[in-house]
Amino acid sequence: MSNKVAWQIAVSLGCGVLLSILLILVRPDSTTPQQDLRVTQVVRIEHKSDDLPTSTLPKNLGLKSTSAGVDQVSQFVKISEILGPLAPLAMSPFFGITVLSGFSQFSGESMIGKLIAQNQLIANSPVLRHPVTFWVFLLLTMATSLPRLTKITKPVAQALDWVESYSGLLTSLVIFGVGMVMMDDSASVPETIRQASILSLTVNAFLLVAATFNFIVVKSVRFFFEMLIWISPVPLIDAGFEVANKSICLGLLTIYAFSPTLALFINLAILVVCLFIFNWAQRRLKYHWCIWLEPFVQWVFPKYNSFDGKNLWVFCEQDFPPFRQYDRLHLYQGDGQWVLMRYDLFWRRAFRTFTYDDLPMIETGPLKNSIILQQQEPVRFSFHRGYSKDLEKIANDLAMPTTQRVAMRTKRLIDEADAAKFEGDPEVGSA
Repeated sequence: MSNKVAWQIAVSLGCGVLLSILLILVRPDSTTPQQDLRVTQVVRIEHKSDDLPTSTLPKNLGLKSTSAGVDQVSQFVKISEILGPLAPLAMSPFFGITVLSGFSQFSGESMIGKLIAQNQLIANSPVLRHPVTFWVFLLLTMATSLPRLTKITKPVAQALDWVESYSGLLTSLVIFGVGMVMMDDSASVPETIRQASILSLTVNAFLLVAATFNFIVVKSVRFFFEMLIWISPVPLIDAGFEVANKSICLGLLTIYAFSPTLALFINLAILVVCLFIFNWAQRRLKYHWCIWLEPFVQWVFPKYNSFDGKNLWVFCEQDFPPFRQYDRLHLYQGDGQWVLMRYDLFWRRAFRTFTYDDLPMIETGPLKNSIILQQQEPVRFSFHRGYSKDLEKIANDLAMPTTQRVAMRTKRLIDEADAAKFEGDPEVGSA
């Protein structure tokens, strides 16, 4: 995982923590007479709950029939309602918020309203229940989904994907934050404090941080597969992928509306799979973006990632310890050798050097350029075609020959050898 990804996660997690702290600070300290009466009634009920049989509480959660058990149930319900919809929201942020807002428009008297009444986030969230939320995000869904249906217009949608993802993330955090404040106002037990190293986070802050992390991981893996779909040669696969993505999102949110607990376990399963392939997907996403799309970006903005005379970024085309296939590497020359450097998370580094003994050469290809090292098997490091205009400058500054130069020099040496042989052979000369 690169430092860029680490910064994105850190900034997003910071937003979650700051939002939770803001929501905690703005909560009223005093209660109204109606709230005092409600709390008194709840406390009385809790004192009576000690006499209730154990069967009145969910057995599958292993909770006791005490006020502590009631608090554990409420905390589990909060976790289910906050973390349950994250996978579908990461798949399609604007569409997911539209669906949640659409469910919340059903009144409690309708059949659907009665079925989703147990879901406090959907039934009681003032943000989701406002009609403006539904219509605004419906328009945003149409504006961002239609360009994804064809390969010609999909670059527009891909360019706006980060805007959609992070604006959808912040909107989701606001919805979750408001929902959690409303849940806490109706709860009878103070917030449980979790100790994490030297930081003391409330349950709300912990949930917002977990929601942010979950969202980013699933979103990154989804974006990778969407990129693969785009560069594939099949013409209608983009529209099929978009329809499938929206259908899965709708199905998961429907499950969440009626059963947040089931949705929570589905989301955890999706998260585990995405975590397992996250690094694998990130390396390939960065490779395909830089190799196939950056040349077009450089064509529009010539100064974008241009060669500065010292540093070149390349991709390893095969496993070459300590590097893995599709690792992005920093190549530079120093002290009579070349250095390949990989920057990992938290500024860790892995490097490897090579010298003239490895016979490095720059090769120009029809789709991408490569640097070739002569090992037991040739090792290739690729960089995109946008650097072709600066290929001679790269070869001179890095003191590395191109295959064209080597071929020309080899041809010249062969011609000189043939000429010397022709002059030194009298029979050939007389003929």
